[in-house]
Amino acid sequence: MQFKKLLNLINNIFKPVGYEKKNTIWTKKQPQITKIIQLQKSQFNKDRYFIDYGFIINAIPLINLKKHIIGRIEISQIQIQRITELLLLNNDISDSERENELTDYLFTIKAYMESINSEQDIFEYIERQQNLNDIPLVVKKYFNIE
Repeated sequence: MQFKKLLNLINNIFKPVGYEKKNTIWTKKQPQITKIIQLQKSQFNKDRYFIDYGFIINAIPLINLKKHIIGRIEISQIQIQRITELLLLNNDISDSERENELTDYLFTIKAYMESINSEQDIFEYIERQQNLNDIPLVVKKYFNIE
C-alpha cells in the first residue's frame, strides 16, 4: 500500500463526520473539546506508521502537550501486533487485505472518538481509568482529581 492510499483511507472515514485534514492530522473542533487523529511516521523505519488519537480540552492551554487525553480503545495484544504489521507498508500483506483490516480498525477508532463529545464525557472517561499516570496534571487540576 502506498502512503497516499493510507492517507485517503483515513480521510474517507473521518472527513464525512466533520474532521478537517491538514497534512497528516485530522481535527474536529467542538465547543468544549477538539478531537485529533494523526498518522505519524516512525523515526526508525521510513515505511512504518502509527495512528495516534486523542482529545484537547479547549478551556485548558496545551503548553508543551500535543493533546490532553491520549485515546485508547480496548483491543487485544494480538490485534495490536496485527495493526502494527498493517501499518508497515513494505511487507507482503496485499493491498486489499491491508485496506479491509485497517478500515475495520479505523471505524473502531471513529466510533470511540464519536462517543466523546464534551468535557463531561472526558471526565467520565478519566474516572473509568484504573491508572491516571498518563493524565496530565493540568487536566487533573481542571477536573479536581487527585
